[in-house]
Amino acid sequence: MYREKFELGLNLLEQTEFEEAIEVFSEIAVDSPDIYEVWINLGVCYLETQRPDLAADAFERAIKANPNEADAYYLLGTAMGASGDIDKALDFYKKAVEIEPEHQKANEFLSRTNVLIESRVHYRNALRLLSAENNTSDSINLAIRELLQSISIFRNSPARHNLGQIIDEIIKTKKESLLHIDTIKDENKLWAKNCEKGFRFLKKGLWESAISYYGQALSYRDYDAFVHHSLGVAFFKVGAVEDAVKAWQKVLELDPDYDFTTLINLPEFG
Repeated sequence: MYREKFELGLNLLEQTEFEEAIEVFSEIAVDSPDIYEVWINLGVCYLETQRPDLAADAFERAIKANPNEADAYYLLGTAMGASGDIDKALDFYKKAVEIEPEHQKANEFLSRTNVLIESRVHYRNALRLLSAENNTSDSINLAIRELLQSISIFRNSPARHNLGQIIDEIIKTKKESLLHIDTIKDENKLWAKNCEKGFRFLKKGLWESAISYYGQALSYRDYDAFVHHSLGVAFFKVGAVEDAVKAWQKVLELDPDYDFTTLINLPEFG
């Protein structure tokens, strides 16, 4: 009788009839609470129906029934990750790999979770800096570096959303500086003209025009960190977050000590 019911549950699971499969596996679990396969398949059904808490309970029962199955730890890690507890997820992926070092999925998700946790460290560092009552140039510069590092490790880091707080702070403080250039050589005059126009539109909040002129400036020379920073600000303000992040990462590549709190203009050359 148990075998027939179990086969029915498996067939329902294969046909993605998850709710019906849950009923069948749950009935079996009441009568036979120590069968590993029942709990593992019940947990999978709960995962498929976006109920990670119930899935975790089922996988824990599976582990109790058979503590040496790597799949159960891997799936429990997946349930924990789906619940948002990536620290516990990491522990269970590690346990799965400890039991079965060649477990492909456990190794894959272990690597992914390590990346998430590393990214989260930088994200939390940035939040700590940004939560200060009075942000200084130093704290803002450290915060944007932490946010960018978080994003570089994990592309979809929530750090993307916090960049706006920094950009608003930069625009609000209106900290500006002139680039110290004595003369502009003839071959750089078009570059300089586009930089000046880009800055003018940036100050007025005309972001698309600023992007256009700074983009033209880069076509003449692309190694000026301040141009990439200004482009990043304008990109972010029009919602082009991906382009903004790339621009700011380029800033750090060109000048690791760059001051993000300052918007730089060129002096007017006749």
